[in-house]
Amino acid sequence: MSIWRLLKLVPRYALMANLATSMSWTSLADEQADKDRQACQANLRRIHEAIQLYRRDHKDIPNWLSDLVPQYIKDTNAIVCPVTVRTAEFQPYQNVADPINNRAYLYEFCPKAMGSIWGGGERTMREWKRRQMGIVGGDVPIVRCHLHNPVLNLAFSGRIYESGADWESLFNDVVDFQAWSPDRLFSDLGAPSGNGGQPQPAGLIESDQSPQPAGIPARDPASTPRQIDLGRFYNALLTDNWHARLAGNDLAELPRGLQTLDGTRFEIRGIVQLASGSTSLGREYPTVKTGIPINQKAATIHFLHATAFGQADGTRIAKYTVHYTSGRVEEIPVIDGKDLQDWWLYPQMLKPEGGPRIVWRGMNNAVKDWGNGVKIGLFKSSWANPAPDDMIATLDFTALGAAPFLIAITAE
Repeated sequence: MSIWRLLKLVPRYALMANLATSMSWTSLADEQADKDRQACQANLRRIHEAIQLYRRDHKDIPNWLSDLVPQYIKDTNAIVCPVTVRTAEFQPYQNVADPINNRAYLYEFCPKAMGSIWGGGERTMREWKRRQMGIVGGDVPIVRCHLHNPVLNLAFSGRIYESGADWESLFNDVVDFQAWSPDRLFSDLGAPSGNGGQPQPAGLIESDQSPQPAGIPARDPASTPRQIDLGRFYNALLTDNWHARLAGNDLAELPRGLQTLDGTRFEIRGIVQLASGSTSLGREYPTVKTGIPINQKAATIHFLHATAFGQADGTRIAKYTVHYTSGRVEEIPVIDGKDLQDWWLYPQMLKPEGGPRIVWRGMNNAVKDWGNGVKIGLFKSSWANPAPDDMIATLDFTALGAAPFLIAITAE
């Protein structure tokens, strides 16, 4: 081959080498972006778990992510995106940055004034986000990371999802985009009577009338009057994804029909879900169910139940009110950490002894995706009747906090 022909080939080989180098750098960049995203999602899951623990102890959410360190999160870097750690690039909207750690993720429920954000001025981020929850409930982000494309959002419910810079546009099919603005939410929403000028949270109905789903199984033929018939009080199916749109968050694995749990024969067919003013479940649920028929004498009443959005140990989150045919009334307090707790069983929240009785444990797709050793579970609590010779007519179930739910009642 002549020297002139070789010289003509040099640019071609140089171009091919440059292309190969460029493709290699692109591949490395994509690999790093995926690695950062996965690490960021792991951080967001840890933050959600820490916020739930904080809520149990303080009956409120933290003001800043730095409030979680070190009691609930040991590693300060867990509240910082790996991109920030690696590149020193901070989150946008530094006017609402964490005052202790300005490298932290964007915490949407902080008490700082909105300023130029959506023209909110002196209204606080927390006030705005709570109003937004009146529209879509637990899908409102509590933490966001803008250092990825798409943006990563940790919803109040715990779901992690992707969006553009404005997550609100994901809901354009159900709500006008401008309905999210502070001007619309604070000026045009209106104030329900008897609620101090605040909007009712999504998922709250004051009466006990909530829709009854189709598909509740018939009673087991072997059931007796001791297994209380909750058929007309069920408002969710065991197979329902009935909490805040978390995919696969159900009790489908729970055995149906007559089941013996911790020595008690329960009839399991559905869910009686209640809501209180402190939670948002993404669906409408009542605060009370009244007139559950007992129609018998009983020395002991056993409850199979749990709650969502668990609160601090010792908090009275519900009550059962027992009505006797004689006119006598007894109240059964339901205490978080004693009678039940959150149905998502975080390992760090379980007590080796002295806690509520876990009588069933299982899994669903939501906790499988979540990982970290989390399972789902139900609790049994038993009440000794102080008047076992008196006929019990009915029983009421009332939410006082969190989002308690009832699966079955057995009288003995």
